[in-house]
Amino acid sequence: MLSNRTYKMKISQKHISIGLAIAYGVAVSIIFITTCNTNNKQNYQNDTSTNAFNFKSDTSSKNEINMKELRIILTVDNLDEVIVFYRDEMGLKTSKEWHEATGNGIILEAGKASLELVDKNHAQTIDAIEVGKTVAGPVRLAFNIDNNIEQVGKKLEKSGAKKIAEVKQAPWSKVQRMQDPSGLQFTLFETSTLFEE
Repeated sequence: MLSNRTYKMKISQKHISIGLAIAYGVAVSIIFITTCNTNNKQNYQNDTSTNAFNFKSDTSSKNEINMKELRIILTVDNLDEVIVFYRDEMGLKTSKEWHEATGNGIILEAGKASLELVDKNHAQTIDAIEVGKTVAGPVRLAFNIDNNIEQVGKKLEKSGAKKIAEVKQAPWSKVQRMQDPSGLQFTLFETSTLFEE
């Protein structure tokens, strides 16, 4: 219980709203991923089958992306407090944690999704590696798409995504920064800490 902890967390209405928004986003993502995984395992008899969201299922190879992970990256001012909340209070397991001159961060496992928390310094470092300058806001999605990043990037660009940078080799993975039609930035990446041995 929080009252038995040696630290104190001040919870304001803003923090509750942000927390609920994050929880809702993660829940929707997990439901979507679970539904996609369930639908991919089923043997469809015809192309009129629908999933839980009533989207028409398309099992043709032209739309197949081997999605292995959805990673949500949050840039926060109070990194230590947020780590305590998600790791210690919510029980998310640490996949990787770093404290470097370029910034601090942690990747927490959340089933088949992960929540990456970084401070502003590390967010700027990531932007510098992936794009060459600071461009991302406080929330960016990252999709682990296996090892065909160039093809997936071109496909998504044709589907309405904006390419922010060419494919680059970051220290952790091959990456490409893009932007969805709503303006939300996301990164495609090939190598994940969730699947390291």
